[in-house]
Amino acid sequence: MNCKHTRIGVAAILLFSPAALAACADDGPNAGSEAGIGAASAPAGGIKPGDTVEFLAGEFMFVPADFIAAPGTYTGVLINDGAIEHDIIFEGGDAIVAGAGESVEFEFTVPEDGVRYWCSIPGHEEAGMVGFVDTSSSAAPAEPADDSRAASAAMPAVVANP
Repeated sequence: MNCKHTRIGVAAILLFSPAALAACADDGPNAGSEAGIGAASAPAGGIKPGDTVEFLAGEFMFVPADFIAAPGTYTGVLINDGAIEHDIIFEGGDAIVAGAGESVEFEFTVPEDGVRYWCSIPGHEEAGMVGFVDTSSSAAPAEPADDSRAASAAMPAVVANP
């Protein structure tokens, strides 16, 4: 296993913490544009199979919420930055559970038409803990229901293998 990684989007984890989202909720949908934060998309070089994607879970959102990646198998890391238990389920898969403050590594597969994911803890999906991995051949994900979801989708947290 290659332990050498390049961190991409670590600032998103810090920038889009629950406290930061609450502080920036009134900034509107283009709030991050001056800092070079664009719409949900792959970083330079693209997200490709074999990369590691970090999913930051908090109350009640995922970062990234929506992003673009090539179809294939990835390593995921669920980082629970919240005060309560969260999980992540990809369509057709099992729940990956992380207690408050825990991180759990797992594998997930992105099919040709993309894949939806969510937190299955009662009430969490309804509160906005959902996301979609889009591919070039899949339809665009639905528009966010509120500004906090749009902000969390702004920049994927990816650890790309060199």
